[in-house]
Amino acid sequence: MRDQIDADRKQKIQEALLGANTGCLLNFPLLFGLPIVGIGGFFVYLGLNKMHEQAQLNDVVISVPATIDSSEVRQSTTKTGPDVASTTTSYWAEIEFTYEHDGKEQKSNRVWPIGEGGNEEDILAIVERYPPDAQVMVFVDSEDPGRAFLEKRWSQMPYVSVSIGCLPAVFVTALCVLVAGWKRPGIAMLSSLVVGVIVIFLTVLAGEHYLRNVPPSDRVWWMWLVLAGSCVLVLGLMAAVIKARWLNRLYLEATEAAESS
Repeated sequence: MRDQIDADRKQKIQEALLGANTGCLLNFPLLFGLPIVGIGGFFVYLGLNKMHEQAQLNDVVISVPATIDSSEVRQSTTKTGPDVASTTTSYWAEIEFTYEHDGKEQKSNRVWPIGEGGNEEDILAIVERYPPDAQVMVFVDSEDPGRAFLEKRWSQMPYVSVSIGCLPAVFVTALCVLVAGWKRPGIAMLSSLVVGVIVIFLTVLAGEHYLRNVPPSDRVWWMWLVLAGSCVLVLGLMAAVIKARWLNRLYLEATEAAESS
């Protein structure tokens, strides 16, 4: 009975493959997938750019006196569901200060090398550390004196952004391989190989940058899960290629059977 069920299923799959139009099948993943891949590429670019900017600013050693002009907690509420109570509130510190560099007065509102919010308690503590009219020392980028910030800190988000940006390319490639790769398994394997190499390269680049720049005291354990997850995505491409080659064998068998009958 089991063999009969498998034979019936195999026959249905072969009939579907013989009647399939790979051009039509590719329309959907390409039409809707390419814009998503573009968005993912933007996240990768943004992450790489912020990685470089953060490392550059955390190397700044020039500090100058500054005066806090204003300091307050800002918040933004986003609706996350149909229910009125389904909302998420984000908090960030809005701290403006004035400083002088090379005889020129400058203003900035950057708290850390790259901006990032937090929970209400942490943001409130930051604002309380820098009340209006307080005299503080701030870090100034000598190459761009208009960039100044209050505290050195390492954010993990640029590295997460690179990993998240790789996901759409892997998903769309795997989908294309599944819906049409069985017709041209060689092209499917080459496409998966190219995307896989790019994902692994970007992951290794982010990991190397993380180890080289972020001090051990500022590293978080979950970052290794994020970076490892990016490499695991490549396994999804391999699984799609294996499935496509299996479908290709069924397609070839069906084609030979149709030609001989």
